[in-house]
Formats: sequence, structure tokens, C-alpha cells
Amino acid sequence: MIEFKIEELEFFSKELKFNTELKLFLNTYFDSFSTKMTPYNKILWFKNLFLLAKHDLSTAHCLQHHSMAHLILNIGLDKKLTRSPKNIDNMIGCYSGYKKLDTVVINDNNTIKGQKYWTSLLDESDYAVFQVLNTKNEKTYIYFYLNEINYKINFDHFDPIGMVTANPGVFIIENDIDISNNILGNAESSDFFLTKNFHNYCFITNFLACSISLLEQLEIYCLENKINAEYLIKKHKLELSSLKLMWLDNLETINIDNLSDEFWHKRNTQYVNGKKMINEIVSTVLTVGSSLFLDKHSKFSQKFRDALMLCSHQGTLFDDIINQNFLKI
Repeated sequence: MIEFKIEELEFFSKELKFNTELKLFLNTYFDSFSTKMTPYNKILWFKNLFLLAKHDLSTAHCLQHHSMAHLILNIGLDKKLTRSPKNIDNMIGCYSGYKKLDTVVINDNNTIKGQKYWTSLLDESDYAVFQVLNTKNEKTYIYFYLNEINYKINFDHFDPIGMVTANPGVFIIENDIDISNNILGNAESSDFFLTKNFHNYCFITNFLACSISLLEQLEIYCLENKINAEYLIKKHKLELSSLKLMWLDNLETINIDNLSDEFWHKRNTQYVNGKKMINEIVSTVLTVGSSLFLDKHSKFSQKFRDALMLCSHQGTLFDDIINQNFLKI
């Protein structure tokens, strides 16, 4: 695994499909994230994700979800040892955490059917890893090799305006499937601590990268069109400097193996401030008031539309501020 260079990132200047060819290209810069990675390589992985997300947020989001599926499946199979794993290093995986809209529940006889919402990469994946509830309302990881089960995919429920490579679909199982051999374990257990740590810092990284790239575009637009938004832009730059310092200082926490309440209070503070920053820069773009950020064919449009998609991730900023616990002041 090597560090991204600017010239290589130009590869992501066009809309791409997250397929086997793209995954092969990314393998140079992203090892499969695992418990066996060195602390140095874990940090380098996130530094590369930051650079990728600045250029192509949609691909970075797909990489995050593929890597999450790979990480959970490897940890789960190592713990289970009840089924020989296939060579998933050459496969693409998709992941979806528990969603309130989901109707999939693990029954007492270890069967499931129903719908799993908001799953990216469904049309490109070889396997799927889902977080679902059992009858005790425990969040549980399960997996499928997709060529071994009967299912349907529906993309009609949502047509995204941004991050189109990560287009989420609905995974549908119409008839009961026995998953006795496909249960990986309790998602809240210490066995899977790295998965939560990893997934959370991916979002924090993508928030930061998205905010910086959108602000850079806004600054270019204002200079080209002689719009005096200097104060707002400098104010956002100062705020982003603080967030980037926090991000750099906390990269080491990806190697922490004890996810305490204090750990999550710090991460919640970082996560919500990152989402808040995207919302504020989006608001500044709307204040400047250019239709070029809304024109699909404008050079200013893609990052703005991607930011609109990301700033509402997993609910509203309002809900996050009301419901999350933060670092005490």
C-alpha cells in the first residue's frame, strides 16, 4: 500500500462504476482493512481515503462500505470457523447497517425474509453483510454470498442527486431463507469493536474531505465571478483548520481496542461537528446564490450535490445534536 499522489487522483475526475476493475486499481492504495494491519498502514489507509474523498466522494463512500463488509466478514468467519471462507479478497462486498425502515428480522428458527433498505453497491457485489435485528432486538451481523440465494433488488425508491456511484437500493427476500450458517455474531460485542471504530472514522474523514473540496470550489467560483465572500470563506477555512487538526490528532484512535463511553463522546463530538460544517458551507453556497451549483453539467455542481447527499447522512443534524452525547465542557 502506497500513498496517493495528485496525478493518480486525476483518474477520478470522471464518473466511475465501483466494479472489479476499479477495485483492482484501488488495491495499490488501500489494503484490505483488517485486525492484522500495522498501526502505520491503518493511518495511511485513512489518509488515502481523505485524498480520494476530496476528489470523488462517491467512490470513497463505496470503498468504505465495501471495506466494512470485508472487515466484518473476515472477523466473523475467524470467530465462527463453521464454514470455509471463499477468497473474498477478489470479490466486492456491500454493507448496510440497521435501518428503521428494514423489515428483515432473524426469527427464532434462524430464518429471515423481508426488505433491507439503503444498501449501496448491490448491483456490483458478490456478497452482502447486513446488520439486522433478532427477536430480542439485538443488532446482529449476517452475510450471504449472493449467487447462493434468491433475492431481488429495487432501485425505484430513491433517485439520488449526488454520490450516484453509491446509488442505494432495496434488498428483497420474498421467501424464508435459513441463515443458521450465516450469522456472524452480535454487532455490539467486543469481537467487532474494530468495525464500529473503522466505520465511524470513515464518515468523519469523508465529512472533512467533502467540506474542504466544496469550499475550494466556492472560493474559485467567487474569484472568477468577482463576488466578495472573503469573510465567509476565511471563517470556514478557520473552522476547517480546527477540524483537520482534530482529525489528524485522532487518527491514532483507529488503533484503540477499548471503545469506552468517553471514546464515543469524543467521536460523537467530531462526527456532529463534521456534519455541521458541511451544512454551513452548503448554506454559504446558497447565500452566494449561483445556479451553476445546481446545474448538472456545471463544473461546480458535482461536489455541491454530493455534499447535499452526505450532510443528511443517517438522519438530520438536528436529531444528532438532540440525541448524541458529547465531550463535556
